[in-house]
Amino acid sequence: MPTPPTGLATASSSRMRSRLIRSASANGLAQLLNLLQRAVLPPLFLNAWGVKGYADWLILASLTAAVSIAELGGTGYISNLLTQAHALRDWGTYKRTLNTGLAVVSVLPALLLAIGVLVLVTFDIEKILPLQSLPRWEATAVFVILGLQAVVALPLGVIYRGYWSFGMQARGLMLYNSTLAFQFLAFSSALVAHAGPITVAFASLMPFVAIGAYAMFDLRRRLGIDSLYSPTDVHVDYGRQLIKPSLQFWLISLSGTLQNQGLNLVIGTAIGPFALVLFSTTRTLANAIKQVTGLLVNTAWPEMTRLNALGDSSMLEKLYRMTLRLSVTGSCLLAWVCYRFGDSIFTLWLGGNVAFDPVVLGLALVFVIQSAYWSCSSGLLVALSRVRGLATVSCTAALASVGLAWLLGKYYGLEATMMGTILADIALPLWWAPLRTLSVLPTMTRTALASELLIPVVLLMLSLTVPWAAPAAAVLGIAWVLHGVRRA
Repeated sequence: MPTPPTGLATASSSRMRSRLIRSASANGLAQLLNLLQRAVLPPLFLNAWGVKGYADWLILASLTAAVSIAELGGTGYISNLLTQAHALRDWGTYKRTLNTGLAVVSVLPALLLAIGVLVLVTFDIEKILPLQSLPRWEATAVFVILGLQAVVALPLGVIYRGYWSFGMQARGLMLYNSTLAFQFLAFSSALVAHAGPITVAFASLMPFVAIGAYAMFDLRRRLGIDSLYSPTDVHVDYGRQLIKPSLQFWLISLSGTLQNQGLNLVIGTAIGPFALVLFSTTRTLANAIKQVTGLLVNTAWPEMTRLNALGDSSMLEKLYRMTLRLSVTGSCLLAWVCYRFGDSIFTLWLGGNVAFDPVVLGLALVFVIQSAYWSCSSGLLVALSRVRGLATVSCTAALASVGLAWLLGKYYGLEATMMGTILADIALPLWWAPLRTLSVLPTMTRTALASELLIPVVLLMLSLTVPWAAPAAAVLGIAWVLHGVRRA
């Protein structure tokens, strides 16, 4: 593709920076709201229901997450297609993709939820799940309500991504933020009032219904279309075409579900409720750092898709490397703070309800840092729909992670379980995903890729082993980030 004139390139770059800043701000608020939920809700759960009641909630929430995987990865793939169609001004493809995609991600999860409810009603749930405090009828009701939330949330994901496709990612994110904010208020109010699980589940569902209805109306108005499920734009044959490539995205989504919710089920079953609550709360603390990576990757995603559609490989590489450097170095800096003050944070956060374990926290931080590195590379591949090999690697690593967690946890405890999850990532995605980006970014080198991980990690290890060197390591880390930003 010919190089655009300098003035046009500068203007385009300026518009992209403006979109990135707005999106980063909205993404930052989303991460803050997620962090607030993760920080405030666990002690409220523990105070309202105790360890066993909270463990039951975690198990049911993990089980209903299976409904989410029924969208077959369509949200990510559909998002890329919408962004590409809008960048190329292909309105026929845009409307067909939006309407058909919404139908696909709505019908399949609803069917899976119906099957799940049938199974729970037919069989004795107390023999299937290791629940400690909830009777059968109440556990079934909670499963149904949380499952409905998943069914509603999936098409909303496509709706919010619709805003991404025409440069209004910030608006889509702010609608999502409104959902999180109202959900948090309803959640916390119900728990403070010591409401039962069914009431709390309803409190979690209603914001998705209310904000989602407005988002559908608003997007339809902005696009100038009559319906988001228009029969004239829903094509069964095109839906079948969407499913096959979406399955690659689905495998990536499945791997995330296995590592997050699958580990909860494994630990709760193999080790017990107290280990599950310790693992969940410690991972919540460590994942506050991981949210930095999510913020940057999600902000850059639509811009990477747009740059690839327009053939601007130079700007694409700069955006990827800036995202990678900010994510990994920022994760290392925050990991140092979290490790040094983890005991105080844990005590202030949860009081004496859950005992602090520095080894468990250290292992969680190791997982977060290596995940930040390869997740940025996988984010680039997902944005460009280059996910065939990535899907296989991610799913294999997740299955290995859950398998090792079961075997090691059953015989050696929680710390061995967490080491298994780290080893599974090191064995596959840690090295595969970054190297795979070399086929997309031909001017990128292996040395440059390795430096983006090794330099921040060396600085982190120096600051932990030689405490008096921590200020110098922090300054060098910040200088490393600023150097990357200037180059971009």
